[in-house]
Amino acid sequence: SRDGGEVSLAPVFVKRPRGETGANGKGKPTKMVSLKSPPPPPWIRPPGTTCVVDGFYHDVPSCEHWFLTHFHSDHYRGLTKTFSKGTVYATAETCALIRLKLGVDARFIRALEPWPATHVVDG
Repeated sequence: SRDGGEVSLAPVFVKRPRGETGANGKGKPTKMVSLKSPPPPPWIRPPGTTCVVDGFYHDVPSCEHWFLTHFHSDHYRGLTKTFSKGTVYATAETCALIRLKLGVDARFIRALEPWPATHVVDG
C-alpha cells in the first residue's frame, strides 16, 4: 500500500447473466480489492476529543467512545457483533436496534437520555 500498512485482499464475485463466465472462463473471481479501511475523515472526530461519531468503518486509534447518531446503514457501517473497541452511545431506540439487528454485546452499548440532558464522557 502507499502508506506502507498491511493490506489484505479479497476476491470480488461479479454477478453475470446466465451462461456468461468470468475472464478465466470458470466464473471465478476476476479481480481483487483492498479490505483496508480508509483513513477517517476529519468530521467523524470532534476537535479536541477522542470520541468518534458514525465512524465504525474507519481505523481510529485510541478511541473508547463511539456515538451512533441514528440507525442507517451508512452510519453504522463497520459496527458488527464482534465490536469491543469501547462503548457505543446512542438513543435507547438506536441501542435496541444495535443489539437486535447487529448483535453487538450489550456490555458495549449505552443508551443516552433524551436531549437536553447533558452527558460527559472522558475525551
